[in-house]
Amino acid sequence: MLIGSNIPHSGFGLNSIDPHEEIVLQFKEEILQFPQLEVESRWIKDLLELSKYGIKFHRKIKKAMIPKLRLMLESEGYKRYLLLLEILFELSKSKDYELLNNEIMPYTIISKNKTRLENIFTYVEHNYDKEINIDDVAKLANLTLPAFCNFFKKATQITFTEFVNRYRINKACLLMAQDKSISECSYSCGFNNVTYFNRMFKKYTEKTPSEFIKNFSHNKVNVDLKVEKEIKIKVSF
Repeated sequence: MLIGSNIPHSGFGLNSIDPHEEIVLQFKEEILQFPQLEVESRWIKDLLELSKYGIKFHRKIKKAMIPKLRLMLESEGYKRYLLLLEILFELSKSKDYELLNNEIMPYTIISKNKTRLENIFTYVEHNYDKEINIDDVAKLANLTLPAFCNFFKKATQITFTEFVNRYRINKACLLMAQDKSISECSYSCGFNNVTYFNRMFKKYTEKTPSEFIKNFSHNKVNVDLKVEKEIKIKVSF
């Protein structure tokens, strides 16, 4: 994914149902300096402009970028900078993507509420395994409960409850891939009722927990399980 600085975000694994590794590359757009007339520079500038909608690249281009992203972990200085340009150039040529939003997030939401949204996302990350009281989250956002519900739905296009359930189901999938039982996954991810957990799991993954475990076990062939990990690379010069 390529996420513009205007889009509030937290972890990138939401809705992923397989164990995965996340490599997060962060950079300031100001570090990119190009000759004005170069075709490549226009492509990259267009790509960065498009990133304000949020870009989700499909499997083929993501697979091609993984070696370059891993190489960035081992590189420093100008080598890392050149790799960044190479990655952006390759992405700018690809048409194998979809936009995450239909319109650019309004400036008023960006300027006034970016920190508020990120605080909410972080709170869910740290408390998804416990009971989350929406009144407490509204207070964290310094809003009344009705105002918070309206704000969150307008900013994310989903309700806060749906966001929490999606996040919890994502975490449950990761635990199941580590051979945890269904009930253990349910309670470890903040669901106090296994029946409700089963219903939410089916809603968001289109599989029952039992079907997911069976399918995962069938496809797992002598591969070391990768635990979810986030590697953050902050590019600064």
